[in-house]
Amino acid sequence: MRMYRLMMGLVLILGLATAATAAETPDPQEIADHCIAAMEARATRCVANVEADAAEAVERIETLLDEGKIHAAYHAAKRWIERVHDRGRSARGDIRDRAKKCVHRLLRLEAPHQAQRVKDAAEAAAREVRESVGDAVELIVEALPEPPDGE
Repeated sequence: MRMYRLMMGLVLILGLATAATAAETPDPQEIADHCIAAMEARATRCVANVEADAAEAVERIETLLDEGKIHAAYHAAKRWIERVHDRGRSARGDIRDRAKKCVHRLLRLEAPHQAQRVKDAAEAAAREVRESVGDAVELIVEALPEPPDGE
């Protein structure tokens, strides 16, 4: 009877140890899904901010032009364009950093398919940011009149 209890105790301990190990092993798909959602959210926030910046820039440029302040309008456009580019660089850097960490973790877990999903999502998110920055710059530039001769 004593031997039986000892054996049952060992089985119980081994069962708990196995269950604990299984519970601690992260699911690669969940990791990839979480990483992708975070990168997409970062891109979405950036796009919204860039669009708002472009709208505000155009409004400010139009006001300056209505006041006859052409040089001030060009100076303001330059600052807004720099701001939009800075936002885009920051977001793309955040996306790249997140992707790098996630891919590294997924490869350690021997999940190359999930790592590729993260890489693809990072490229798509960065492309979305890049395109929105390009669109914003185009809107800002279009708000300006042709440069005066000699400038």
